[in-house]
Amino acid sequence: MTVAFLKLTLEYDGKDFVGWQAQPGGRSVQAELEKAIERLCGDPVRVTGAGRTDAGVHARGQVASLRAPRSLPLRAWTAGLNALLPEDVACVRAEAVPEGFDARRWARGKRYRYRIGNRRTRSPLRRYTHWEIFQPLDLDAMRRIESFEELGY
Repeated sequence: MTVAFLKLTLEYDGKDFVGWQAQPGGRSVQAELEKAIERLCGDPVRVTGAGRTDAGVHARGQVASLRAPRSLPLRAWTAGLNALLPEDVACVRAEAVPEGFDARRWARGKRYRYRIGNRRTRSPLRRYTHWEIFQPLDLDAMRRIESFEELGY
């Protein structure tokens, strides 16, 4: 099946990115994806993300939409992009969508996972995925907090 409008689901390790959005002075997920699509199709394309992520943030299901500059089978999008994307970004799914699909406007929500490592010593394996706290946590206080705004973030 060939398509002209696509929804891509991406996974990435955000450690070395300035975030999702293409911007001068830093490596972004959007720019890497657009470069890979241009190499795959031979034409530049602009992708829209369902949302932006900050520097260092990882994603397990970031959705992006685009009008494809070339018609390819869906499996060619996934395999082709994964052959061209850097190792810290992967396209885990490509789907045909109706004309006018917009990842940002059609998004129904976001889910964030914050991980806290709580032991006496640091963890080399968790240094990019967890916030390490070395003293005991006040679990009752954590349960009472409804938002990060209450913490001053």
